[in-house]
Amino acid sequence: MSIKKLDPDVINKIAAGEIIISPTNALKELIENSIDASSKSIDISIQNNGFKILQISDDGSGIKKEDYPILCHRFTTSKITKFEDLSEIDTFGFRGEALSSISHIAHLSVTSKRRNEDLAWKCQFERGQMIDETLKPSAGNQGTTITVSDLFYNVPSRLRSLRQKDEFNKIFDVIGKYAINNPGIAFSLRKIGDSRIALVIKKDLNIKDRIRTIYTSIVSNDLIDFNINVSAEDTDDYGKIGFISCSGMVANLNYSNQVKRNIQPIFFINNRLVTCDPLKRSIDQTYSSYLPRGASRPFVYLNIKLNPRILDVNVHPTKSEVRFLHEEEIINIITLRLHEFLSKLDSSRTFKANTFSASQMNSASTPSSNKHKNILNSSLKRQESKLVRIDSEQARITSFMSQKNVSLDTDKLPTDADGNPNSSFIEGKDDVYINNEREVTKVELTSIQTLKQLVDENSHYDLTNIFANLTYIGVIDYTKRLAAIQYDLKLFMVDYGAVCYELFYQIGLSDFANYGKIYLNKSGNGLNIKEILSPIKSANDAQIKSICEKLLDMKDMLYEYFSIEIEKIDDECIHIKTLPMLLLKYKPPINKLPLFIYRLGTRVDWNEEQACLDGILKQIALLYIPEIIEENGEHTDLNNTLEKVIFPCIKKRLLAPKSLLRDIVEIANLPGLYKIFERC
Repeated sequence: MSIKKLDPDVINKIAAGEIIISPTNALKELIENSIDASSKSIDISIQNNGFKILQISDDGSGIKKEDYPILCHRFTTSKITKFEDLSEIDTFGFRGEALSSISHIAHLSVTSKRRNEDLAWKCQFERGQMIDETLKPSAGNQGTTITVSDLFYNVPSRLRSLRQKDEFNKIFDVIGKYAINNPGIAFSLRKIGDSRIALVIKKDLNIKDRIRTIYTSIVSNDLIDFNINVSAEDTDDYGKIGFISCSGMVANLNYSNQVKRNIQPIFFINNRLVTCDPLKRSIDQTYSSYLPRGASRPFVYLNIKLNPRILDVNVHPTKSEVRFLHEEEIINIITLRLHEFLSKLDSSRTFKANTFSASQMNSASTPSSNKHKNILNSSLKRQESKLVRIDSEQARITSFMSQKNVSLDTDKLPTDADGNPNSSFIEGKDDVYINNEREVTKVELTSIQTLKQLVDENSHYDLTNIFANLTYIGVIDYTKRLAAIQYDLKLFMVDYGAVCYELFYQIGLSDFANYGKIYLNKSGNGLNIKEILSPIKSANDAQIKSICEKLLDMKDMLYEYFSIEIEKIDDECIHIKTLPMLLLKYKPPINKLPLFIYRLGTRVDWNEEQACLDGILKQIALLYIPEIIEENGEHTDLNNTLEKVIFPCIKKRLLAPKSLLRDIVEIANLPGLYKIFERC
């Protein structure tokens, strides 16, 4: 079948389907246009949840009469004139695709009157063009009224795929979010044919009153202002990463007692409504230290101001996502300030007091004893089965086990110019040396960013929370790589091999091109790859030669990105000198090196960038998994490493993927054990 150019109508419908996914997306684009037009009042009317009619009226600056002919053409806008304007943009729109996209999948009518003009002008559009190419004079108020009718009438598959009953709540939600972030603008929402107005936000309402109107007083009563203003001493540090300020309202520590539903965090970056999953996870993690387990997700509204030059708004067709430089540092600033803010509130938490009848009060032992008793807990029975022991002075079970003293012989370490041991080298078994001295390299490869995004998307919130707050118990079976961990009142058995694989893959991804180096011998000459591969029975001479040639061809990339140094000694001798160091104080099992090199040469797709980098990272992660120890083997060192190095790192860095659900099993819980022993 020959290649043909698509019909323009097909092209426009495809483009429209990317931008206008539902009535909510269409409304979002229209609200942003109204705000860009300096409107002070925005009224929305809908019928059949926005599918039959979606109308928005504002009192903004209006549309010039001479602009009507190209109003619904693609890539026509008044917001920018050249690509460089995106780096300093302060408006919502910039592509000029919203009205064009709507006109290709709905019937569109526009009525607009500019200030100081006597008449409004009305026109209907279809497929990006004016119908009849004539403007009709019309009565109208200052501003613009846009009516969208029969949305998706010519895209029946999209219309059938949407749950129309849910769309009203989504429309209400998006109006509420823009109303919260735009004090000074009045908003209203009504259903055509319904005598009641669904939402009214008056122009003079402050942010807290707007939240009360949208989410009720149950939510707003427990909110407090949260602001980060850059002080004079922080100006230079924050200025370097482009952070300007952060303001909003967040839940205090009394929140969630009466809130029955989770409200998703509301994030505006430079006044643009966006989703930011890394920030959302960090805030949830911060609140988890203060709110009770099982509580509703705290309400969070933040308006973050960043230097426009570090912000990329041209990422997603719906403009719901943005990318910005120094994301990790900026998120750390916000969450650290939030942590400091909440810690000051922790001592002034209030609780709902129980009410007591007169008979209950009279049945107390003595009035004098009750005078000093905490009324909050007087009717609550102490449940021993739901208490987690946290006494730091209690002896741990490991204190009764034989401990092998592990010390570092500083006499054998390389020394600096003054004769002091150089701490960047650690001597280990088999003459392996570690060097973590390397300048930080900034990586902007699209493939690496895509892999990081996939890790974020595949993460499991509850499972990540378990690993972030675990207590390591010990190894159950070294031959099957099973360990026991505790989380809250539950005891879990985990496959630490599978967990380590995910951990080291993610470390490799996050520290990409910034690893330390592990020297394979003291002389630094490395090891002969042919000799390393000789124990592998499935590797014949032709395969070994092919692997050597492939690694030699890719040696520059391997060294730059993965700290794997390959050197050709002569035509028959190729050495591998270094391996990447992913975790300080932990060396990968060197006896897995032959299989690592063999799989590196045979299992990696070297032709496609993302598949290649992903494949190498997976092989490095497999290399780093602790090896299986036979039943009578020495395991003290491994247990110490798991307890003191690997599992602390898991708590800090692992984003547990959904695939790990099959590798963790709950084997006991404290309430269940109490029930068993009560029957004995």
